[in-house]
Amino acid sequence: MMIKNELEYQVSQEWLEKFEKSIAAIEKDEDSKKNDHERWKMNRETLQCHLEKLQAEIAEYDRLTSHDSHTPIVLTLDDIDYLPQILIRARMAAKLSQKELADLAGLTEEQIKRYEDNDYE
Repeated sequence: MMIKNELEYQVSQEWLEKFEKSIAAIEKDEDSKKNDHERWKMNRETLQCHLEKLQAEIAEYDRLTSHDSHTPIVLTLDDIDYLPQILIRARMAAKLSQKELADLAGLTEEQIKRYEDNDYE
């Protein structure tokens, strides 16, 4: 998954806060830590994994949307299956809205939105 627009970015920020609070709550649960340490550890590691993935997605969105537009960003493609994500990243790095891309491509904003929502399938 990747963050594709400002709304998804805001929702991701909210989930980041929820994961952080959940991890803090688990850390304070001394009973679970002592009585069922393996389950406690598995739950803690699962939340941490989700938190780190979300942090990476937020950092990538920030990098793509806040870079100096005069400095090119190099996007690499290791697998053709990731081409749709590269296209979306390129739009964001170019600081183009879906509407602006639609105008340039001779399409409607709704078409671009649908393409991106479906990862250009």
